[in-house]
Amino acid sequence: MDATERELRVKELLQQGEALAGTENYEEAMKKFDEAEQIDPENTRVYISKAIIYVAQQNFAAAEEQISRGLILDDKNGVLYFHRGNINFYQQKFDEAKLDFERAIDLGHETKLACFQLATLYNYLRDFENALYYYNKTLQKDPFYERALLKKVEVLLRLSRNNEAYVAANDFIDKKPEFFEGYHYKFISLMALGNLEEAKLVLDKAIERFPNDLGFKYDLMMYFDTVGDFQNALLVIETYFESDPVRFRRVKADKARLLYKMRDFERAEAAAVEVLNIEFSAEMAYYVMLSRLAAADFQNAVKYAQMIKEQNNVTDKEPYYAAYYYEALAYMKAGDAERAKTAFEEAQKVLRMATIEDPGRMNLYIYRALCYKAVGDNERAIEMTDYVISLTKGEFKEAYYIRGMIYKDMGEMEKAQADFAIVTESGSPLQNFIV
Repeated sequence: MDATERELRVKELLQQGEALAGTENYEEAMKKFDEAEQIDPENTRVYISKAIIYVAQQNFAAAEEQISRGLILDDKNGVLYFHRGNINFYQQKFDEAKLDFERAIDLGHETKLACFQLATLYNYLRDFENALYYYNKTLQKDPFYERALLKKVEVLLRLSRNNEAYVAANDFIDKKPEFFEGYHYKFISLMALGNLEEAKLVLDKAIERFPNDLGFKYDLMMYFDTVGDFQNALLVIETYFESDPVRFRRVKADKARLLYKMRDFERAEAAAVEVLNIEFSAEMAYYVMLSRLAAADFQNAVKYAQMIKEQNNVTDKEPYYAAYYYEALAYMKAGDAERAKTAFEEAQKVLRMATIEDPGRMNLYIYRALCYKAVGDNERAIEMTDYVISLTKGEFKEAYYIRGMIYKDMGEMEKAQADFAIVTESGSPLQNFIV
């Protein structure tokens, strides 16, 4: 077999093997690649093709071995580094994967997929600025690549660059009008920008265009929730999601949240218990705890408060810290002054340390104020509310309400009424506390 025939035969075998691999006939594909390797053992495409099959079979060690054989022949081949980067990424060897992708691009393999994979890696590592850079590089290679269009909007929203996200969502819609995601993210960006009226118009058009898409029904629920129309938000859930409570468990949690905002504690508890029967959720346990408090069932309120504290959920700390205050409050309302005193002291210590570690969490200062109010330390309680009011420039209305309660306890009714009036005039509902 002369050199020309040998080259043509290897090319033909690689094409046939890749076609077979595309139909997942890996065994026959590998036979073609083995034959190609016997004819031309220095052809790096052979080792890349074999590695791709091993990756598909999740045999990463064998895949890496093939890439290593290729690199022995040509350590300046960017395609080999790209595929080794994929192998490392799939095995969660992120540092190695990043170096491989960067090396591939440096060696000239700056393809759409290489840029996209590196962007995806940075996104996974929560390095959103670098992720955005490489998603943009991907779109320079292929302005219509829908996965990059989508991820770019997502990253911009994560970075709270909402104006840019709005522009990117419009770009997505212009280039890929058949994809629902563009409309969804245009709606989300408008909501984040506070342009609720335009957001609703976009959502209405999206629902008209994609009438069977439940994601837009969920967006509609979010819209009603945001504008404070909890009744219509609840109606959306009951109309579109109640029929399959297992599949839409997340929406059951939304229902509990809405009912709590409506101060329908009994139904909120029922919805929360349905979720808790499947898996523990600190937020759902929080709603049951508050419902038991509202029902003067202090024993069970304490039970759920302790349950939340024991779980100490690292991803949802708000119910955890709230449980310290509400457990103490339950003891106080039950008339157990000794246990209430001890619990309030513990709550004050925990909440103080939490605010030192994360001074931006305003609700924790409110819980501290409530603890001080409960034990009659009105001076410290007002110190907490004043701090929140000053730091948020009066935007955190709960601080005014709690301070009004403190002034009322102190008999300073004029000051109390002034604070209550600020809350009333703001039209901002108080969602966080039973008073």
